[in-house]
Amino acid sequence: ITAVAAYYPGCYPGLQLSTHPTLLLLGLADNVVSANDCLKLASQSPQTPLIVKTYPGAHHNFAIAEFSPPETVHVLWQEFTSAYDPVSAADAEKTLLEFLQENTVK
Repeated sequence: ITAVAAYYPGCYPGLQLSTHPTLLLLGLADNVVSANDCLKLASQSPQTPLIVKTYPGAHHNFAIAEFSPPETVHVLWQEFTSAYDPVSAADAEKTLLEFLQENTVK
């Protein structure tokens, strides 16, 4: 493994990140996982490079076209939304490909 990338990861206190270059792609409107938790984790991590890229207004599963129209699931007292965002999806794919080109063995 030379690099790690994840869409919509769950970041929680004590999470051990990979020692490899890491890219996390998250929507700021995601109500399934917290982008802010990942930003906080990244700010406390000595790992380099650790890139957290966020997309304002993007929900969970923003890169999956099947979530157009958006779907909302109610679990107990919580509501979770998955919604495709073509602009965020295109940028995330471009970002991912550039990251992998820069961080993989040639």
